[in-house]
Amino acid sequence: MNTDPTKFNIDPKRWNPLFVKPVLLASHIQDLQPLPKKLENIVIDEIEAAYNRVIQTAEEYKKQLRESEENQEQLEGKEQTIIYRLDKLIYSCSIKKLKELYRIYGDRVEKAQMMNRFSDFAKRHSGMEHLAGVPKGGTFVVVYIDRNEEPLNRDIQDVGASLSALGKKN
Repeated sequence: MNTDPTKFNIDPKRWNPLFVKPVLLASHIQDLQPLPKKLENIVIDEIEAAYNRVIQTAEEYKKQLRESEENQEQLEGKEQTIIYRLDKLIYSCSIKKLKELYRIYGDRVEKAQMMNRFSDFAKRHSGMEHLAGVPKGGTFVVVYIDRNEEPLNRDIQDVGASLSALGKKN
């Protein structure tokens, strides 16, 4: 803010704690507001950086209010209330819980993805036994599509025709 505090008949020493810091703090808090609706869309580093800006600005604001208290005999009631609320903001809010929730979510997603892989299924169910389908000793083709890889540019019917031709040769 480049506005001259003397225009408003305000002591320049009080300009920062009365106007600049509250606006800056509100701006930083607003940066935290639009959290994504899904945990998978959260960028935890950006949220943590915004959170740290809020806490740092709140601490600076509180410090400036306390310094203005030292210059005055007694802090005004409104400023005491602001300091109380800044303390609640600083000490009640914690990014640790969100980060832990995000970590747990990531672990669960990874575990769920692993459970969908046949190789992991086979490891967990080592006693699998052939009971139906292709006769023992025959060829059983499992088609697995990894969603993270580019799909093959082959038509499924072409693959089926190739397999059928192989079966006729044997």
